[in-house]
Amino acid sequence: MAASHQDLVNLYKAILGSLSCVISDDMVSLAADGDISPVRVGDKRMVIPTPDVLRVLASNPWIAFHPISESIVRGESPVLKRLRTLVNWRLTTAIYKVVFGILDTAADTSRHSALAPSLTQILSDLGDIDDKTIANVTRTFAAMNPVGEYRMINIFLRRGGELKGTAQRRTAMVTFPFVTEHMAVPDYKVCGIDWRKKDVVAMRKLMALILPDVDYNAGSNSDIAPYFDALMKAFVNVATALNSISWKFRKHIPDYDQVHIDLSWVDSMKDLMPYKGVISALPGNDGDNVNGTPTPTVEAVTPTPGLSPGLGQAPVVTAPIAVGATAPITSTLGAPPVINTVVGSNGIQRRVTTIGADVGKLDAAIPNGTTRDDGSAWFSMIQSTMFSPPVLPRFRAAGDTSMPIAITVGAPIGMATPGGLGVPGQQMSAIASFQMAMQAPLPTFKAAS
Repeated sequence: MAASHQDLVNLYKAILGSLSCVISDDMVSLAADGDISPVRVGDKRMVIPTPDVLRVLASNPWIAFHPISESIVRGESPVLKRLRTLVNWRLTTAIYKVVFGILDTAADTSRHSALAPSLTQILSDLGDIDDKTIANVTRTFAAMNPVGEYRMINIFLRRGGELKGTAQRRTAMVTFPFVTEHMAVPDYKVCGIDWRKKDVVAMRKLMALILPDVDYNAGSNSDIAPYFDALMKAFVNVATALNSISWKFRKHIPDYDQVHIDLSWVDSMKDLMPYKGVISALPGNDGDNVNGTPTPTVEAVTPTPGLSPGLGQAPVVTAPIAVGATAPITSTLGAPPVINTVVGSNGIQRRVTTIGADVGKLDAAIPNGTTRDDGSAWFSMIQSTMFSPPVLPRFRAAGDTSMPIAITVGAPIGMATPGGLGVPGQQMSAIASFQMAMQAPLPTFKAAS
């Protein structure tokens, strides 16, 4: 059963809430130690893709949080990279608070008589912890940064991989540099801070208590947003361990309600297929090219009334360009292209685009109305849309606010339409569409009559 728009919005809000984000007027902010700061991706404010936001998204400096629209053939998107940073930050801060809550309790022996016997034994096993231990840990944590040289935890994503003997489409790898690197130095200088031997011994035991030596890595073979899926699974793995130990010491951890990580949304992510296409793919979410080149910036324009936001539609040009003139634009399909108006022998103007090396090029329409191209362009476009919701790209000429342009690159995968894959009205599966597209003629970009 397909999910609704509101279902997906609710999932996004719950995930961001578990990362200490707050949502106000559909704007995403981060709550940290009493401060509220906007979450940005580059120079754009992150927003929730509610219907109200989508109506005005094009005219505002915003970027919507929509990681489920990730393209399966691309790398991490700017939004996903920001999400990964938020995940590392949330887990780091939770670990900090649990560490200090337990250290403070261990160092204050006057409190031990009120502890449950099981907790007293835990603290006893940690060894000699005093105020100097706490001071050294405090200075060290101040020198650490979730995205800097000294990190408590790091989750990174990669294509492929294998977990427990099973190949994965994407994997989220979890490491704890503080334990495996920073505390492993022979001179007890941890992150540049001088520690005593007993401090290192106690902290090693404490970290083993908080984060037992188990496999926190996660993988995904999902056809929908596998990077996003793997990342959130790894987050849940670590968060579950933190919730377990923090619950035991909840009476001794200041601001425990901020330490506990709400995972009530996990069941809603067991199957991502119901969310496919609920909200069309949005800029900044599909992913960077696999060779590391970021997806070019798209200057979105207000959708033309009555134009369906899908592929397979006739292009719309609201202002003409003189024959032979060029206007640089940015595109979701690769390197910045140049568009030209070409007049065929029958007098019909055609809008033609040269896309750039990353996608191949679409040559100008020749006078008889046919097209010529290398096959790599069509192949790449089909790949990039095969497993993500189709979207009608909208472009605007650089430096020109009066000429919005919408162009199409063919029919949606799985729904061939006239002029798209050359099979009018035929319903096809994604694979059949892909195979037929390999043999289909390239689409012609042309002006609306």
